[in-house]
Parts: sequence; C-alpha cells; structure tokens
Amino acid sequence: MRLPSVSYLFQSFLNAFKRFPLAMAVATIATICGMYMIENENDFDQMVFKLFLSCIVFFPLYIAAVATREANDSSTGGLLIANLAIIGLMSAYWYFWAPDSEDFQYTKVVRFFLFSAITHLVVTFLPYLKHGNLDDFWEYNRQLFINFFTGLLYAILIFTGISFAILAVENLFDLDIDSSIYGHLYAITAGLFHTSFFLSNFPSKYEYELEPQLFHRGFINLIKFVFISIVALYFVILYSYGFKILFTWELPKGWVSKLVIGFSVVGILTYLLNYMLPKIEQSGWVKTYRKWFFFVLLPVTGLLFIAIYKRLSDYGFTEERYFVLLTGIWLLGICLYFIFSKKNDIRFIPITLAIGLFIGAVGGPLSAFSVSKKSQKNRLNTILSEIGILKDGKIEKPETLYDGEKARDITSIVKYLFNFNHEDVLSNLVDTSEFNSDDSSYKNQKKTLEMMGVKSVSRFRTQRINNYNFNASESEKIDISDYDSFVRFYLRRNNSSKDNEYYLKIEDSKLLFYKTDELLETIEMEGLLKVLKKDFGDENRQLRVDQMSHFYHGEKYGILVSFLNLNFEYENDDLKIKSGSGNIFWKEK
Repeated sequence: MRLPSVSYLFQSFLNAFKRFPLAMAVATIATICGMYMIENENDFDQMVFKLFLSCIVFFPLYIAAVATREANDSSTGGLLIANLAIIGLMSAYWYFWAPDSEDFQYTKVVRFFLFSAITHLVVTFLPYLKHGNLDDFWEYNRQLFINFFTGLLYAILIFTGISFAILAVENLFDLDIDSSIYGHLYAITAGLFHTSFFLSNFPSKYEYELEPQLFHRGFINLIKFVFISIVALYFVILYSYGFKILFTWELPKGWVSKLVIGFSVVGILTYLLNYMLPKIEQSGWVKTYRKWFFFVLLPVTGLLFIAIYKRLSDYGFTEERYFVLLTGIWLLGICLYFIFSKKNDIRFIPITLAIGLFIGAVGGPLSAFSVSKKSQKNRLNTILSEIGILKDGKIEKPETLYDGEKARDITSIVKYLFNFNHEDVLSNLVDTSEFNSDDSSYKNQKKTLEMMGVKSVSRFRTQRINNYNFNASESEKIDISDYDSFVRFYLRRNNSSKDNEYYLKIEDSKLLFYKTDELLETIEMEGLLKVLKKDFGDENRQLRVDQMSHFYHGEKYGILVSFLNLNFEYENDDLKIKSGSGNIFWKEK
C-alpha cells in the first residue's frame, strides 16, 4: 500500500469520486457544512446542521448502491433508480426528521444514531444478498475492516503532524493563528482524506480465491493473541460473577448488563474476524473459538436477561432498557441459530441486527419510544392510584403536597417524561395549557408535580442527610451602592479565610464576620438556606446573584453577603453550611 503523499491523496480523491460520485459528493457537502459550523460556532443555520447529520446517515447507502450493482452486474438504470430513492429519503430526513441543535428532541437524536448504525450495516451485507458464498462475504468485510482502520490511522497521523506544524509556526514566528484552523483541518482530514482513502481502496471485486499467503501475519496474530485473549478475559470475569450469583443467591447489579453487552460486541466481532482463520491457521485456539463461542455466550446472555428483568420490574421501560432487552433477544436468537443451524451463515448477524435496530427506531407500537412512553405512563397512573391521588382517571389533589415514599418515583417519572419529550402523556392528568414554553423544563416539571399534589423529591437524596449545591452567574449585576467596602471570601467548614484583614468563618448556619481576630458581627444565614432549600432544593441549581444574596442589619454594620457558590446540608432538621465563595460588602453605621 502506497504512503499517503500529496499526489497519492489527490489521486485517491479522483479515483473515489469516479467510482462513488454521489458518496464523495455527500462527503464533500458534509465537510463544507462542518467547516461552516466551526467558523460560525455560536450562530449557524440549523438547516446546515441538519444537512450535515443527514449526510452522515445516508452516505453509506450511496456506497451500498454502487457495491450492490457491481456485485450483481445490475443495470445502470437500477443504480439510477436506487440513487434517486436515496436522494428522496435523504431530503425528507433532512427537512422533517434530522435533529436540531437548538430545539433538542431526544427521539430524533436516538433515531439519528440508530439510522446511522443501520445504514453502515447495510454496506456489509447488501452486495451479498443474492448470492451466498460466505468465503467471499467474509473476505469483502475483512477488507472493509482493514481499509477503514488503516485510513483512520493515516488520518490521525496527518492531522497530528499538520497540527504540530501549525503550532510550531505560530510560536516560532509569533503569529496569531485562529484556533478554528484546527477544526477545519479535522473536518478536511476526517471528511475528505479518510473517505477518499477508504473508497479508493474499496474492494473492486466480490469473488475471491482465499490463499494463506494473502493474509498478513499481523492480522492473524491480532485476532489470535489480542482479540481472542480479551474475550477470554471477559469470559472469566462474567462466569465468575455468574457463579457468585448462584452461591449467594443475589440478583446481578444493573451495570452487569453493560459488561455483558461489551463482551458480546467484542466477542461477536472477534468471531466474524476469526471465521475463516481455521482454514488458514492450523492453531487449535482459533478452531476452538469458532466452535464454542456461542455456547459460551448463551449463559452470559441469560445473565443479561436476569439483570434487565430486575430493572424493568422495578422501574418499567425506558429507551435505554428497551435496547438492553432488545440486545438480549438478539443475542439469544443468534446463539440458538449458530448452535443448532448447520449452515452457520454469518450474514445472519448484521442482517438481524439491522432489522432489530429498525424496529426499535420506527417500529410503531413496538418502537423503543412507544413502548417506553406507554410503560412510564402506566407506571405513573398506577403509583398515583396507589397513593389515592388518581381516582377514576382524575387527579384529586390532597390538601398538603404528598411527601411519602412514592414521591421520589413520581418525580423521577415526570422528569423522564419531560427530558425525553413524552410530556404529552400528562395531558389527561394535568392542565398542560398552563405550561409556559419560555420556562425551563425544570420549572414545568415542578409545576406538574404541584398540580398533581406531589412534592418534588430528588432520587439522589438520602433520608438522613440531604446535600444542596447552588451556583450564581458572575456576569449578573447586583446593587452595592449602599456599601463602601468589600472582600472576596472562600470558605470551608473548620477553615476560615484569613487572607485579608476582614474575613469570614462558618459556624453551622451562621457566618462570623471578623476584623483580624475581632468578631464584628454574627450573620444568621438560616433564612436564606431555608428559602433555597424550599424553592430550589430538588437538585443542584444555577441561580441569579440576587437569589443567592443575603442582607443583614447588625448592631454596627450593614452587610450584604453575595454567594457565587454555596454548599450546605440538611441533617436532623438542622441546616449547616459546608462551603462557599463570593463577596461580602459592608458599611459601618
């Protein structure tokens, strides 16, 4: 393989453009959009942002269309129709469904990643749907894998080398180079160079004669000694944890699902890369891996089902739990297929994965979003009925806000519904017309809970000690015209700020104001702490300066304490300041 000299890069671009004109055009458009957004970081057109994301989603389909035509000797007319269909879908996605960076919609963001995964998977199997030579299919994907990561390595080296060159010129010649140049360089390297390299080295044939001498020893050793060894390590960890569960009879921890999915992804990728090696490499290690991997994976999949069952039974479906369960179902399906099927068609893996992701993205009532919304709606109605707030489908607000054990669960559900754009399900419970679109999601969540008659309770709070942390913006103004002196303070419990002649010390909910070692005033802060706890205490908050300021009229001094950061705790009905920073202003009476 030739080194990426300037002439080689230019020739790669031309070759890629000649064979994959629409794919390269889309890559070029995406690069230009990326550079535009870098140049106009805080003020770019949202349609450009949506076009950028649309290019990422549909770029692989233009490659798949060309590869499928070449692999099946299809007519030029068929390719033209396919490209027109892709352009139409891309245009519709750009205008209607692409995420917007200003108007964040969780559903669109998740679908973007799902669609991107699906279109990239399509490139791996679409050219081989009509003819099923698995040797050819495997070698085709092996070349894709190698070309992608080789191009990625070159792209990293080029970006790093040029970046250091720019940095050296800037420092040696005392130049003031706009830092956005690094962003532009990244966009060009990733969008044009890597794409050109990958497509110029894209497999030019789709039938292969596999000979041992064609395989680089480094590739074989990478699979044999690195990938398989990593999977074996995961295998030991997960099976040890499984035996622990059997002996202790404890349900698995929630995060074990992430470990199982990680093991599965690495393991299946290794299985695919190792699939043909037993014919080339006589080592028993690669043969054993191919023969027994799915037998080993099956019990681990059971562990995943146990872990997700616990979460679903306690908290219902969310999009994340939906995809964990979907992954478990998919893993179970491919394990059973490869254990009992005599054909062992590895195309089954990417095809079924793409189908599963498509169902999760746009499966109507079976999609991740529909299932999760319905689950959390039913869970909310059930809890409200259990505590007597929901009767005959209508809210009967109690005289005092409900603050019982279930308040934390209700708060969590309402927060989920707002954060993931499912708040429309609340229309049957509360009057959503009272929501102000200009208000923050947090304010509308709190208003919803109040209309239900439920106190907002953070799921992170413990029953005995509640910690609160608030911050104020330094850019906002506050009137200090009545004061003639001030000092900045930084406080921690049991540690006074004595860097100045005037300083403060913490004593529970009080601040002690000193001059040298003379106590001037004892400032009672409990009033401010109670207000912050009551009005904003459900989670850490960013407040205005005036909301975190306290006026105190002492015997000798008029004092204004203005916090920029304040951390305090509530324990056994006592409020205690833990730390804080800000400014204290005073004037002697």
